[in-house]
Amino acid sequence: DYSSYPWGDSLVLKSEATQWIRRLVMFLIAREAHPLKIKTDNAPELIALSDWLQDQGICFEPAISYDHTGNARAERNIGVIWTMQRALRFHCDLPKNEWPRAFKAAVYLKARIPIARLGWKTPYEALNGVPPNLSNLRAFGCLSWGTTPPEHRDKEDERAHDSRHLGYTRNGYLLQALDNKSVQQFQSATFNEKVFPNGPLNRQTSNILGKDGDAIEPDSSLIDVSSGED
Repeated sequence: DYSSYPWGDSLVLKSEATQWIRRLVMFLIAREAHPLKIKTDNAPELIALSDWLQDQGICFEPAISYDHTGNARAERNIGVIWTMQRALRFHCDLPKNEWPRAFKAAVYLKARIPIARLGWKTPYEALNGVPPNLSNLRAFGCLSWGTTPPEHRDKEDERAHDSRHLGYTRNGYLLQALDNKSVQQFQSATFNEKVFPNGPLNRQTSNILGKDGDAIEPDSSLIDVSSGED
């Protein structure tokens, strides 16, 4: 409630939520000087944490069954983030099974959007005391290239592969290779935010070729950037 800062992840099983919340709570305890209050719904995997949370000196408040107003701000945040991830996927024609990537990108972006309740500060600034660095933000799903480290290539190998931008890490970007769909982390990358492979802004092409089959010439839409996020 203090900062509206969102944390989120995609889990395979509901039973994984217990361990994920434990890690998050310990992270918050290490950061915050004031006591924490945890509000949840009545999911069994969350109720099972009540004793552990109280042992940590944390006030645990499960919501009343079928009452969505008791934790309205969190419910609203979830709805906004879920809408954002759908918009990100639709814009670049990602299939439904890629929703976890879009979800994490939406969580990252939501923390960097100003909120009126915070005096038009971002949740990131409310939590950390400094504004976020937005210079690393790039269009989700756009054409990108990450340089392969010399240790992982021979002299005659390609130094970069055509990729799709699929989100952010603490110190870089997640890029998905267009040929084999592998996802790797890169600290720096080059982006063409005017081209979305197989997306709505590039439906006339199957790769990075122009409308008439000619290679796209480099222009101001090509941006070489390194992540500077603290």
